Amino acid sequence: MNGDEIMGQAKVKCDCKFKEITLKDKKILDRYYAQCGYINSDCNFTNMYMWQQEFNIRYAVIEDCLILIAQEENGEWYHTMPVGGGDAKHAVLTMRECLDGDFVIKPLTEEMCQRLEEALPGQYVFEHMRDMDDYVYTREKLMHLSGKKMHGKRNHVNSFKNTYDYVYLPITEENVAEAATFVYRQIDQRSMNAEGEKRAAKRLFDHYFELGVKGAVLTVENKIVAATVGENQNGTVLVHIEKADTDYKGAYAAINQLFIEREWEGYTYVNREEDMGIEGIRKAKMSYHPDLMVEKYVAHLQ
Repeated sequence: MNGDEIMGQAKVKCDCKFKEITLKDKKILDRYYAQCGYINSDCNFTNMYMWQQEFNIRYAVIEDCLILIAQEENGEWYHTMPVGGGDAKHAVLTMRECLDGDFVIKPLTEEMCQRLEEALPGQYVFEHMRDMDDYVYTREKLMHLSGKKMHGKRNHVNSFKNTYDYVYLPITEENVAEAATFVYRQIDQRSMNAEGEKRAAKRLFDHYFELGVKGAVLTVENKIVAATVGENQNGTVLVHIEKADTDYKGAYAAINQLFIEREWEGYTYVNREEDMGIEGIRKAKMSYHPDLMVEKYVAHLQ
């Protein structure tokens, strides 16, 4: 995407070369994300690859900084904060020259807001986007569910374990297709954006092993009743997918607890991503009493 290519109401005016994200680009994006060390779910190759089609995500390297452009459902475009070891100020100014239109910068963590303000003082106004905040928990909390606040979650896990003759299985070449089918079915039944979420999940499962993620399923009588997928992001567990059949009481709580316990020894924090403003998801994630919320902001050019 360069030259005078039209993007909705915006136009690229100079030679900023934006590319679709392919699996071949994983090393490039991973390298820049590793340099910044962020644990927010937006600075992650797998997420960008999964959701590329839904948000028309493209990337470029400008001034030795990684920058992504993406498009909202309403057609509005935005770009991300430059990450990497290069000159972020020059990269942002280059983007202003490249892009014609009311481009905002998002999603920004508090640290990113500080970096942008230091680079270009007084030029941006920052607005909190609560729907995009990441929920972060300690592994110890999710694994042991200790204390009075987690009493209900312990009951759900114990109820599942005591009621069903379940089997916990890591996702392998032998069961990845079955796990994917289960996830697609749960999305069809419960998602508010079923087609988009299913396309994103399919990109993950179609390239499960190339992406370097790992997951697990719970089965009852040889039938999958819960599935989850996550990965390591700069020393934090990032959970991409978690689905369960609610006909099996406690299945959600059980896959959450068992996955963290059995697959992520040695990790301290677990990022369960944002709630997207969906009331049911927000209630579920708040019920685990997050230890940290990674707040996200949008920067508007004054």
